[in-house]
Amino acid sequence: MIWLVAGTSEATKVLQKLLASKMPVVATVVSSYGAELITHPFSAALQKGYLKIHQEALSREAMDSFVKKYQVQALLDLSHPYARLASENLIDLASKRNLPYLRYERPSTALPKSPYLRVASTWSEALTYLEQAKAGEKVFLATGSRILAQAVPDLQSRHLVPFVRILPETDQIAHSQDLGLQPWQIIAMQGPFSYDLNKALFVHTGAQWLITKESGSPGGAIEKIQAALDSKMDIIVLKRPSLEYPQVTGDLEEVIKWAMQRQTKEIER
Repeated sequence: MIWLVAGTSEATKVLQKLLASKMPVVATVVSSYGAELITHPFSAALQKGYLKIHQEALSREAMDSFVKKYQVQALLDLSHPYARLASENLIDLASKRNLPYLRYERPSTALPKSPYLRVASTWSEALTYLEQAKAGEKVFLATGSRILAQAVPDLQSRHLVPFVRILPETDQIAHSQDLGLQPWQIIAMQGPFSYDLNKALFVHTGAQWLITKESGSPGGAIEKIQAALDSKMDIIVLKRPSLEYPQVTGDLEEVIKWAMQRQTKEIER
């Protein structure tokens, strides 16, 4: 059984190829929305048993039980580029259990050069750039929901007005409200977003700042950043976490080939 950690849109493309060859795969996702994205297009594979879906954010200890339960023979790490802890745990698991591991790292996108664009390695560094912001200025957070518990209070303590763009999931909306955000500060939409839609949202909110992640082309990074530049906004891009992967590729075809080879070796045993 191949374990595919699905945290990016590319995971669906990989699943399509693997399941076409009737390869047994167990895919893990963190959210109910992620489970839905996999369930609908691959309902036939689920019914026939080629695909199993597990929705849970697995701890390092839970990963050991998971590997035993599903008799995992190899790990495909397609977790989100910013899910550092998940990848660290998977690497440790693969090393301790002597399991083949391959990381798919979404290719980075070259950022435009502009005096209005700054790159931060950490949230703390991003806050140093925000020292230039004036009280009452609006900050558009296009970072995903996981950073909100830290980011929103930090912005509010500086008398800045945060706007958050999150997935239209009940738990994410409730989490945003629990942080003290009002409905007019919450944009619940599914991306990626076009240049025009990004710009329309920036104009609608009147934001002076954009804080985002370098999510690559599938995440709509360039459309988002260019729309902010053309809206005369200041931009802070949070860099991807740096991690030493034992085996990594940015080529989806290589990912599929690697999985096929692992399956062939398992059959030959």
